[in-house]
Amino acid sequence: MPDAKFAENPKVEAFLRGPDFIMKVTKGMQKFKSFQDANNYAAKWTREDQVNASFETEASSMNADAVVTITKTRKWFEERQRRLLAYKAELNRLQEHCEGHCEGDTNGGDEKRVRLE
Repeated sequence: MPDAKFAENPKVEAFLRGPDFIMKVTKGMQKFKSFQDANNYAAKWTREDQVNASFETEASSMNADAVVTITKTRKWFEERQRRLLAYKAELNRLQEHCEGHCEGDTNGGDEKRVRLE
């Protein structure tokens, strides 16, 4: 997800843009006062718009510290693949429609010409 945006935390944004699949947001990256605070952050990050990204979040505790685990999903990639297929189909339709007329055909085509007076 090379154009992923995550304004609240630049390290999370770098993770979303990188190759790793799972990231744990620990107290060194984000201060969580309690497990409930981490749970609220996880819910907020899941609910808000995921800009150029798709991921799931889950709060947990590790060694008495609250942690949020971020896991990338394939939703963003699959949507881009669906759009790519639609664009390819549209390109094929346009190429079939233009056969011979769209590649600079100036001899006898149906295109309009400038009137010379």
